[in-house]
Amino acid sequence: MLNWGVSRDDGGFLRLAKAVVLLGAMLFGPASAAAEVSSAQAVEIAVALALTGEGISYGKPTLEGVQLAIEEANASSAGPPIKIVTYDDQSSDETAKAVARRVVASPAWLMLGPVFSTASLAAGPVYAEAGLASLPPTATSDLITQNATTFRVIFKNSDQGETLATYLFRVLGQRRAAVFVVDSGYGHTLQEGFERTAGQLVIDAQYYRFATDEQAEPFVQQIAADPSHPAVVFLTLDPEGARLLTKLRRLGVTGPFLGGDAFGDESFSQLLADQSEERTQPGYFTDNLYGLAPVILDSANANILAFAERFRARFGHDPVWFAIAGYDAAKLAVAAVRAVAANTEINADLKAQRTAVLAYLLALNHTAKAQPGLLGPFWFDEARARQQVIRVGRFHGGRFASAPVQFMPVANPDPAEITSGTVFELGPDRYARLQRVVYTGVFLNEIPRLDLARASFNADFYLWLRFARDAGPGSADPTDLIFPNLISGSFDRTRPAEQRKWQMVPSTGYGGFRASFAMISTCATFLSTGRLCRCHSSTPVRRWSELFMCWTSGRRSVPKIACRRPRTPVMQQRRPNPPRPPRRSR
Repeated sequence: MLNWGVSRDDGGFLRLAKAVVLLGAMLFGPASAAAEVSSAQAVEIAVALALTGEGISYGKPTLEGVQLAIEEANASSAGPPIKIVTYDDQSSDETAKAVARRVVASPAWLMLGPVFSTASLAAGPVYAEAGLASLPPTATSDLITQNATTFRVIFKNSDQGETLATYLFRVLGQRRAAVFVVDSGYGHTLQEGFERTAGQLVIDAQYYRFATDEQAEPFVQQIAADPSHPAVVFLTLDPEGARLLTKLRRLGVTGPFLGGDAFGDESFSQLLADQSEERTQPGYFTDNLYGLAPVILDSANANILAFAERFRARFGHDPVWFAIAGYDAAKLAVAAVRAVAANTEINADLKAQRTAVLAYLLALNHTAKAQPGLLGPFWFDEARARQQVIRVGRFHGGRFASAPVQFMPVANPDPAEITSGTVFELGPDRYARLQRVVYTGVFLNEIPRLDLARASFNADFYLWLRFARDAGPGSADPTDLIFPNLISGSFDRTRPAEQRKWQMVPSTGYGGFRASFAMISTCATFLSTGRLCRCHSSTPVRRWSELFMCWTSGRRSVPKIACRRPRTPVMQQRRPNPPRPPRRSR
């Protein structure tokens, strides 16, 4: 059962509280200068990313996440200051190897990067030979940890492949798939996981391996001419995937399309933004495309949302998941070098310092020893890999949001739940259950009556929900709603004002619901000041209903609300007050 209360609406009062936190961060948070520290005192961390070339869409956001983590660490004064030195591998594996030799010759204690698996595979042996730990924030290939000093801080490709095959079968109900595989270490490890799970689920999959666009062209024509219209899976990076998707859509292929982490953010849609079809109809190419990510902001937890607010205040835009991964990896790097710096037994020899950092990371080998992280606790298995949740997103109208059904990992599955189908196997020793993502909102028509003496108010509003109807055995009913502070009136969840089906997602709306509610004290205190408030640069708010809509709009400029004493009464009744409800004991 979902527990609802209008006076505790997360979209309103909690957003107001969050806005106050954001304002404080803007006024007192660390500035970019916080990362500028004395070179003589600082511990150096190298950051080698794709800052030019095709990989800049990964490298630049990742660097922003790293910068914010270092600025916050230096502002805390909890240890020796940290200095980052950035290197550009130009999205080239050969350049990544040359950069690795420069990093090894530097005084860096630890290395953050590269962003691509192929670059990590190329540079990894150089770091391993020097005993320098490497934390690639976004590299996912299973093979990167074959280099002895590389730690994977994100999920691995075979896990992605298993997730894609399982989602195709269990959620989308597809039994046939045409699978493009880029001929590289990245594509091969994705195929390994997909092929293993597709075989177990009896998915009829045809694999098309290619190294160049010319090699992929006949495969595109073959799939477009297939009368069975199979689902299309891209086990590729985003540049190849964007070119393939463009050709398929122009040939009339409608999907569904699925891809891994390279497709798991709105930055992918930017690769297609200059196409004429996309300018005319946003989402022309990406609609019905699913991608994977470690986090999607619209279904993220409170810690990640707080980070997003700080990031937005610092850089002026929302973080993509690469930025969050960069922040996570940098926080772990700070913890490692500061733990080593605090050990007075470690001498000033650079080799000893690098060895101690490596030992610190290797010691994070159990949940009990884990370091906290935004994307989950940091601990590494025997292959120096990190266990992590994989989220599924979907494009619509050029925007990327959480898909309506997700996989939620289950650590210790109940055999009875496995038998019933509530819990199922994702991969070897990996179990999950379906999780429904519910989008919901309130459209407030008016608050016709406000009684401060009795701490109650009347509200007239519309409530809507959007969710997947089928979320597997034992799933909760999103329409099972209660309003714990309801004083009078009634709500019948079995009689929605409107229901419709949007693609695979049903929507339910409850309209014209009018009732009396108990009012929380903070609301009464704020409203009783009798001030006139202005939200954004819009006209002054002259009714409490408009003020409430201002709160619940979620606008980022809520901290800029300016209030003044009204010349006329704020409350304007449009109808007689209903009879006052009797008091109820709480």
